[in-house]
Amino acid sequence: MNIKSRVRQIWKWIGLIWVVGFFAFMVYDFAINGPKAQVVQSQLENEFKSIEPMPSARACDYKATHKTSQALVTCGYSTNLSYADMRAHYDIELARHGWVFYEEDEMRDWGRDFGGKTARYCKGGYRANLQYAGQDAGYGWDYAFSVSWGLDSLVDKYSDKFRKVGCR
Repeated sequence: MNIKSRVRQIWKWIGLIWVVGFFAFMVYDFAINGPKAQVVQSQLENEFKSIEPMPSARACDYKATHKTSQALVTCGYSTNLSYADMRAHYDIELARHGWVFYEEDEMRDWGRDFGGKTARYCKGGYRANLQYAGQDAGYGWDYAFSVSWGLDSLVDKYSDKFRKVGCR
């Protein structure tokens, strides 16, 4: 057997081992982490339902989903109220349920500024976002509210305030 065919055979084995390892990891991930994520999604759905939306808001699009290490419950709403009114309502409502405000950011849509904002809250390892689309966004919703687990980027840098308020 020459060296070229031997190298080819080694690479075939390496490829086979990698494919088998990948599928073994996927099966393990779904078997071990999937049920936990499903439980967390259920907890987030209960948490979401306990938080009263704006009194004049009309729900547009409710979604609840999970993967093996993430869960999200979100809904878009239509209303004529201002962002200041939304923010005041959710600051009070979330605080009643143990959530802590930690940050507000301006939002842009591919560089376009419609006046959108996002207010962020935390409760232990969970996150809540109140996203205001902006006056001229035209998304079919005026604001969205979501609660999530595990959606933080590996490269997110949190402020000292984030850590001081007890977020993790």
